[in-house]
Amino acid sequence: MEFTEIRDIALKKTGATIEDVEDALRFIHNSYIQPSAKIQKTAGYTVSAESVSLSDIADDIYKINWVKAKGEVPLLNDDDTESYGVRRYGDTVYFQHINTGTVLTISYQQRLKGIGDIPEIEEEWHDLYWLGAVAVLDLEFMPIFLERLSEFRNYMIRKSRPAGFRVKQRLWGW
Repeated sequence: MEFTEIRDIALKKTGATIEDVEDALRFIHNSYIQPSAKIQKTAGYTVSAESVSLSDIADDIYKINWVKAKGEVPLLNDDDTESYGVRRYGDTVYFQHINTGTVLTISYQQRLKGIGDIPEIEEEWHDLYWLGAVAVLDLEFMPIFLERLSEFRNYMIRKSRPAGFRVKQRLWGW
């Protein structure tokens, strides 16, 4: 399904203007679908400076999951400027106390492209866009959208795990 079809469905369901529907689609894409998509990628990078732009490592980084160099390299908080590890602050990645020439493997969550011709998520989930746009413009549809979004999140989590791997949930305080 293309975005023009998605926009047309949202227009029919709400009766809103094209501008309102396109704003709602952008909002849904950035606030709900991007964080839930969790498309995993890895990139190799050789440290050449103390800090580099995200785009120097890969053009489509949304979130860094882990970094390895002969072992796990800690991901640091924004304000930790003294410890050994990798720290991301905005669009800059800092390699703290990591020698120049060290080869790193970086696992990251891919940033989806903006709203274009066809959404990057699998076609069975394209309805999230028009459902979300309708829910933003008419709050009666929000529970339906949130239920479908939850199914999408669970699907993406299951898809990113190795086959047969289960996570045992722990109750808080037990």
